[in-house]
Amino acid sequence: MVLLNSDICIAPWNMLRIENNGNCYICTSSFHKISLGNIFEKSFDEIWNGDVIRKIRKNILFKSDYSYCKTELCLKFGEKAVETYGFKFPDNSEEYTNNYPKLVYFAFDSSCNQKCIFCRDKISMMSKDEVEKWNCIFEEKILPIIKYVRIVELNHAGEFMDGMFSKNIIKRMLEVNADIEFNLITNGVSFNEENIKRLGIENKINTIHVSLHSATKQTYKKIFRQDNFGKVIENLGYIKKLKENNKIRNFEIMFVICSLNYKDMPLFIKLAKKISARPSFSLINYNANAKYASNEIEYNITSPLHRNYNDFIRIIKRDIFKEYINNMPPYLLTLDYIGKKQVICNYINYFKREIYR
Repeated sequence: MVLLNSDICIAPWNMLRIENNGNCYICTSSFHKISLGNIFEKSFDEIWNGDVIRKIRKNILFKSDYSYCKTELCLKFGEKAVETYGFKFPDNSEEYTNNYPKLVYFAFDSSCNQKCIFCRDKISMMSKDEVEKWNCIFEEKILPIIKYVRIVELNHAGEFMDGMFSKNIIKRMLEVNADIEFNLITNGVSFNEENIKRLGIENKINTIHVSLHSATKQTYKKIFRQDNFGKVIENLGYIKKLKENNKIRNFEIMFVICSLNYKDMPLFIKLAKKISARPSFSLINYNANAKYASNEIEYNITSPLHRNYNDFIRIIKRDIFKEYINNMPPYLLTLDYIGKKQVICNYINYFKREIYR
């Protein structure tokens, strides 16, 4: 088990993620093994203090039990939340909480102006029926608790700048809670000064995460299958300016590692330094519908079975990565940073994950 870099993970008392099928999770279905309930079937309160989440909280508090979590993938939210957002550990050691989550993730607007290989094969928009369904849920079950929420993060399902639904709920949330802040997940194509000011959120942004996954035009076209690299680089300059003027607290560019882009990783770190951003690396979430490889092993450069695995290891052992070890997924830290013995352990752990997945 990979231990969190804090005494306790504070996520179960501070955050909730709502996905596009209605299922709710403490952080994400990629890192957590069990849904807390479905927002279409239960009230917000039934999910936030239901049997499932209370059992998870109790296990963490009294047993230090993280068996519900995929700890080999965990991004150590407990420590990052305290440092980045000022969230605190629970004052009372209770599995029931009277407080609503301080951070809510919205991952239900699948509209997107890109067709990244990790997500989708074509540009997509929410259907009229989907918009109506989510409007009802948002107004009835989510909006009433927004006045208690400190930060809303969107959009983990698509591009918030591209979906009318996402833009409409931003306006609705600001009407209910003028002090609310936003964490924004974006591919950067439409993230420019004109659009952000039109939304009225230039002074309401806590964190910006830009999904880039590349550092060169050539690699960008392989990942996104479109040529928007120059436009995104220009918009990254605007975000840098926001950061320099203290209009945003955190600026992160994200890199999902796969066999198409791993050689860009050193250049990605240099780019992050140039624009005053924090580089963040994560492992692939293989998408069988976004055709790239004939099988997952071909796609997954972090697999010991990949034909270019040793080349990948040589790259991430370069000195340029030493400063950013804590920005890497815990699983990657076992690859070859601490000698040949750990490489053997890596192979063993890999096969264990394949067996139990």
